[in-house]
Amino acid sequence: MNTKTFLLLTAVCFFLSAPFAIAQTSLEILQTRVGVVLVKGSSQIGTVKGEGGEIHVSAIEYLDTTTGDRARGIEFFITAKNGSYPQIDYDEIESLLRAIDRLTTLDGSITELGQFEATYRTRGNMTVSLMKLPLEKDFTAAVDANTLRGGIVILNLNELKELGRLVKAAKTKLDSLKATAK
Repeated sequence: MNTKTFLLLTAVCFFLSAPFAIAQTSLEILQTRVGVVLVKGSSQIGTVKGEGGEIHVSAIEYLDTTTGDRARGIEFFITAKNGSYPQIDYDEIESLLRAIDRLTTLDGSITELGQFEATYRTRGNMTVSLMKLPLEKDFTAAVDANTLRGGIVILNLNELKELGRLVKAAKTKLDSLKATAK
């Protein structure tokens, strides 16, 4: 088999397998259920505009009306490229907040080498990264949906901090739902 054929077959297999990706979050697992009425509730929290697109942050909840199973979390609508909707479960929000806080406090002393990249990855495969490139004076952040539909938005440090504020506001909204459900 020649190289072109191998690459073509690899690409076809990758694209054919994408719709059957394994659900990795509680939100994704609920969305894969068939034969049930599934309700999605959402509340848009805010938007961060960056280079190459925007990131809309929403608090979300899925309810399986047949079993009463419920999952809550945050959905990020990333407008870059074709648009994508990575989601994180409620139990992952604190970890994401700590990661964003840590990323925004990193400086060049983290390594003696001239450049670095620090990355946080969610269970759903979304990444939040901070980079110091050799010819750049400022740090660059990136949020990547890591889906076939694509979606990378480049942020500066202030925009990354704003994303952290929106994630915290979404958590506060979800916490208020838990308080009223008791």
